[in-house]
Amino acid sequence: MLTLLTHNSTAFIYKLKRIKRKLFGEAAYTRGHGAVTGGITDGLDRLGVEYNINVTRRSEIGDHVHVLSGFEALHFALELKRKGKIKRLTVGPNVAVSSADEGGIIASDLVDKMLVPSQWVLDAFVEDNPAVEGRIAIWCSGVNPDEWNLPKQLPAGHQRRCLLYLKYPQKKLAEQCKALLESVNIAYESIVYGSYTKDEMKAKLASVDFAIVFSATETQGIALFEMWASDTPTFVWNQGNYQYKLRNYAASSAPYLSGETGCFFRDMQELETLLTQHTDLSVFHPREWILANGTNEISARSFLNLISE
Repeated sequence: MLTLLTHNSTAFIYKLKRIKRKLFGEAAYTRGHGAVTGGITDGLDRLGVEYNINVTRRSEIGDHVHVLSGFEALHFALELKRKGKIKRLTVGPNVAVSSADEGGIIASDLVDKMLVPSQWVLDAFVEDNPAVEGRIAIWCSGVNPDEWNLPKQLPAGHQRRCLLYLKYPQKKLAEQCKALLESVNIAYESIVYGSYTKDEMKAKLASVDFAIVFSATETQGIALFEMWASDTPTFVWNQGNYQYKLRNYAASSAPYLSGETGCFFRDMQELETLLTQHTDLSVFHPREWILANGTNEISARSFLNLISE
């Protein structure tokens, strides 16, 4: 039996949060840990895999524990492994920002395998704590392609429309982008991370041809997966570095961006070139990429293979 653990080590708190979301909804739609947990449980359910999550009784804990997120849950699982209560302990991808956090506990010899969401994160983990090398692998969370299958509400011959997705960009950069879009006659709608609901996101994606995304860095970019699942190609600003605790790392704003899903740009000149060159967006196939690589079911199958190795 596989047992999943997250920040909250009791089923009561986990269920209470789910009930609250159903009753009152969410004022703001964010992803992170919650999206990863929701994606993997949906994928495991689709595969018919037996598992439990955040159980309250020790007797219900399986012989393989996987900690998805949280140092509290990791400390609990390490104690179980230390006492011989479980046979296998795997962790990730949302336990630590750095493999050196919390005294490097994630690199404990008791941890059999750890998952991180992308290559640049793996490189940073190995750089910060070489003890993780050989026990670390890349795994990305998926999305539900049915939920994000959004027919485009765009009339024939319409003016090009774009979604301007803003997650912690420099204000000056965002204003420059808006001015550029106006100068090339592209209509746009802005959406700011942490200030919209899921339904608002879906409505906006259904009414645009493509998205321009500003985010300093992404360990995976689940919002991008959602955009691609809606068949929306993305042009992504990429500054290429990340700072954490006064250390600099090579990083990415879209680790899974490819020629199928969009393009990177570094400044307004490069973005203007993209907007000029890609008036025909049919060269991109973002939803096809998701269906082949980024569904919850595909993600869950990869997850099971990786944590069993």
